[in-house]
Amino acid sequence: MRSILAGAAAALLVCLTPAMPAAAQASSTAEPATIDIVFNPPLDTPLRYRVVRDRAARPGRPAAVANWVEELRFAKTADGFLAYWRMDAASLPPEMRVPAVAPMVAPFTGEPIAFELDAEGNILRVHDWSAAQARVMAAVEAATAMIPAADRDKVMPQVRAMFAGLTAETAPSMLLRNVEPLFGGGGLSMEPGEVIRAPIEQPVPLLGGSVAMEVTLTLGAVEPGRTATLTSRTEYDPDSFKQLLAHAVDRFAPADKAARKQQLEQMMPEMLLSEASTTLIDLPSGMPLRFENRRTAKIDGKDVPVETLALTWLR
Repeated sequence: MRSILAGAAAALLVCLTPAMPAAAQASSTAEPATIDIVFNPPLDTPLRYRVVRDRAARPGRPAAVANWVEELRFAKTADGFLAYWRMDAASLPPEMRVPAVAPMVAPFTGEPIAFELDAEGNILRVHDWSAAQARVMAAVEAATAMIPAADRDKVMPQVRAMFAGLTAETAPSMLLRNVEPLFGGGGLSMEPGEVIRAPIEQPVPLLGGSVAMEVTLTLGAVEPGRTATLTSRTEYDPDSFKQLLAHAVDRFAPADKAARKQQLEQMMPEMLLSEASTTLIDLPSGMPLRFENRRTAKIDGKDVPVETLALTWLR
């Protein structure tokens, strides 16, 4: 359950359909009073998920949509599971194949990276972090080509230090940022129409901080023994978010951090992030059939779209 709530907040951290009224859900006496979600993924077989990221336009930045496939394979262990993850090279869109970007993606398209999970599917750590970290740092070095030559000596030491500071426990949120909402589905028991509200402190390892948020989770439509729909809404604490961004300024803009912090002070009262998501759970496996998350910001008093993430199990 922990990852369902955090994943619904997404990947800084993962709406679209509101929960059905409880009276409508209780129309059949065959529907169980409580729905138990058990993490029981298919073992030793690839599970392929299409990832679609749709980024809204901003002043000076066009809208962008990209989609590709990421692959998972699960194996049982004494205490939980191993999850093997990789990106499908054949599915990568043209923008990920250009010479400047391809070397940054290539370390994650070959031999899968393994992650240790508990019995409910929550991600614990990278299984062989030393080997995975070498691949992460190879991707970081490839990113040098994306930084203007005049700024490389100033920026790259900070970038290297940021990624080198990751551990086996903190790296999964970076490596699995697109598919993290697929994990941790076990251990949740709810009645149709039930609402759970929980405060969460979501770590952001790359920035060495965290963001406070409140997640509201609702169990909507249920097909007993087949599927269940979870909807969630996440509200970020603006002060916590401001502190995290200020911490990023300290790391990456030491020369003009006073001016950058002043900009943040001016921006944050008008930029309150929120997220809303819908997850269609396959009850026999506890795996999402589809996950869709929409992130918005309140700017000048208006709700403005930021980005949508959709994950679809290709069965």
